[in-house]
Amino acid sequence: MRKLKLGDTVTARLFGGTMVTGTVENIEITTAYSKSGRVVSQCDLDKHPNGTIDLSCGRWCYFDQIKTIN
Repeated sequence: MRKLKLGDTVTARLFGGTMVTGTVENIEITTAYSKSGRVVSQCDLDKHPNGTIDLSCGRWCYFDQIKTIN
């Protein structure tokens, strides 16, 4: 079970292979590869495979691009 919540620090691999690290500022559970959805403060990534997060570094990513949660 991989839990994600606001304030967690994550590392993600963006399209093109760029790795970014940032603090989670927003979490949205979405339908497959949609950018907007239902805003939540935490979620289980195994239970909700589709979603996006906004990071403190000014980037966003899909749930499946998250490599580590610190």
